[in-house]
Amino acid sequence: MITEFSIAKGFLTFSHPTLIVPFLVIGFLLEKNGIIKNSEQGSIVWANACLLILFTMIFNAFLKSLFLVPLNPSIGKEGFAFPSGHMQVSVAFYGWVFWIYANRSIRGLILLILTGVGWGLIHQGYHTLEDVVAAAVVGVLTVYGFVKVSQFPLIQKNPARFSLCFIPVAGLMMGIIHYRIGIPPHIQITFTGFSGIAVGWFFCSRYFSRNNS
Repeated sequence: MITEFSIAKGFLTFSHPTLIVPFLVIGFLLEKNGIIKNSEQGSIVWANACLLILFTMIFNAFLKSLFLVPLNPSIGKEGFAFPSGHMQVSVAFYGWVFWIYANRSIRGLILLILTGVGWGLIHQGYHTLEDVVAAAVVGVLTVYGFVKVSQFPLIQKNPARFSLCFIPVAGLMMGIIHYRIGIPPHIQITFTGFSGIAVGWFFCSRYFSRNNS
């Protein structure tokens, strides 16, 4: 029997790394092998999507360290609620895909998924409406910032530079997180992964550019 609980759980699946990461890998491989195409930057957009997700996780931890709004005690977990991490990451990832593909069906599906994720977080009692709306706004602004930086003339001439642009920003946020609440282990791992991928992408970009040409 289909219930509101099961529908909410189904939508929330789209906000989990266990689904987002495979989407990311599949999209990169399909683009890399020419099976799907977009009109922007080729498969590099998927490498940037990976950077965007990791950066968003750091950004969310930074914001939570500023507001210090505790999670709902009823869910039995420690941490901070504002803004919602699952919603912010979902908006960042699916919003990036929304920008890449100017297809009405894909964009309509993305809007449905994001609406469902937000509803599911509220329905299950994980977050309030304020947590979800704030996360959605920040997620949209983050995607907008990534898009604008990717369009800078210096980045257009050498897209590999894009991967290094956000390391200083992420580093500054990590410093503030450390000062405010101490850096959680998963955020330390996230920053390490973000920096490693950014530097690795910079040095490996010639290979991908050569194979995309």
